[in-house]
Amino acid sequence: MGPSRLVLVGCLTLAAKALAAQCPDGTPPPCGPPPPRASPRSVAVLYFVNRSADSSTIYLADGLTDEIIQRLTRIERLEVKSRTTVERYRLSASPPDSLGRALRVAYLVSGAVQRSGRRLRVSVELLRARTGLVSWAAHFDRYDADMLDIQTAIADTVAQEVVGRLLPGERAVLTQRPTRDPAAWDRFLRGNFLLARRNADDGRLAIRDFETAVRLDPSFPAAHARIALTYGVALDLGWPGFDTRASIQTGLAESARALELDSTLADAWTARGYILRYANPRTYAGVRAAFARAIALAPRDAEAHLQFGWALEHLGDRTGALTTLYRAIELDPERAITRSTLAWVLFNARRVPEVIAQMDTSIAMQPPTASTLALRAWARLLAGDTAGARADLQANRSDEQPALTGSALAALAARQGDSATARAIADRLAAQLPAAPARLTWRASVVALTYAATGQAERAVDLLERIEPQGLSAWWITNHPGFDPIRGDPRFASFVATLAPPGSQ
Repeated sequence: MGPSRLVLVGCLTLAAKALAAQCPDGTPPPCGPPPPRASPRSVAVLYFVNRSADSSTIYLADGLTDEIIQRLTRIERLEVKSRTTVERYRLSASPPDSLGRALRVAYLVSGAVQRSGRRLRVSVELLRARTGLVSWAAHFDRYDADMLDIQTAIADTVAQEVVGRLLPGERAVLTQRPTRDPAAWDRFLRGNFLLARRNADDGRLAIRDFETAVRLDPSFPAAHARIALTYGVALDLGWPGFDTRASIQTGLAESARALELDSTLADAWTARGYILRYANPRTYAGVRAAFARAIALAPRDAEAHLQFGWALEHLGDRTGALTTLYRAIELDPERAITRSTLAWVLFNARRVPEVIAQMDTSIAMQPPTASTLALRAWARLLAGDTAGARADLQANRSDEQPALTGSALAALAARQGDSATARAIADRLAAQLPAAPARLTWRASVVALTYAATGQAERAVDLLERIEPQGLSAWWITNHPGFDPIRGDPRFASFVATLAPPGSQ
């Protein structure tokens, strides 16, 4: 064998050894377990691109995407990636095989929407993720009034391409029309787009669009449900300009109307459960039944599971709350708000390492807010990591949730023996609240935490007793470990016992 041949054999031998020393994904050993294979019936609907000259019509592209996802999710034989998951890959330039591996799906749906006057052009492709080959493609060039027909055709065809022939019941849920009025549907999509922004100004605009949809089609149950849901969000987030009593009354009326039109509408049951928390703050009467009905009707609805889990925690059923919230994460693993909510429940259960793990994941998924940083700071304090807690509090550059941040700062100062600073923080935050005898919102309970940090039980309970309404949300916050320094105080203990739900864990 000649020298050149020996060199070649040697090179091939070394290359073979190098390849043998690599993991299947090309990384050096040690190799982790191989990633799970994508189900052959799995699909991700990527957000459609808005190609209209008017950028304000982006709600159409987003609305079409969301609706296709929602419809496909109703087919139990399909594994459909959630809106939260695909949002991370909006406008991604990655090739299909990379996207398929990242999303763990066998199929990808992509498309574009263009509106010009009353004309609507929609292009769509269904790709096999592994090969990038087109399984189906179509172009729709119609009037914008045909949007309902377009999204139905896309969902129906995608489902058949992925799972094969549809059963009669499956086709029925795919082709169900929520309204017969195209203009009402357009307003509905616009309202959903605005509501997703989760702020008071857009919330008011969303209600206006939903109300317009109802005027155009009074028998549009989903629009009635969305009005109720928006008022529930307003109550939950404390949006300024939304009167509590009026929001409860309107929310209950709209959810009742939606269920009168369609008692099988899960969204309406979710909205009703949301509102009933505020309508019956001491007992949560009807809340458990409403959310349970929503989940029975839509077992893959992560939002219903999230809200039900949070309600169960307030009802004192922590075991049920954790089970339901873990299910919500299983359904939509990349939704940061669900992990933050779970972290709150784990925090009150004193399961600190799990709290920190959930918050680390949540913050990795979404830029941290003041509230998420403050919660992790509280957890680190309980773990004895004062340096980590201080780092989280110093990283907060927002004015959002200053009381929650302040309570953690006060607790940190108290932990380090600086009671003067802790008391000064408490007094400063309390001075920003309306003077007695004015009633306070549940957020005042966070200020009470700052007094608890320095053992000032009387001042803490003074604030807690002024919270309106006195109900399960006020009881729930008293489980916060930050109240531990005053937990043995008779007045505080009496306050907690008065509000505690029967059989609370």
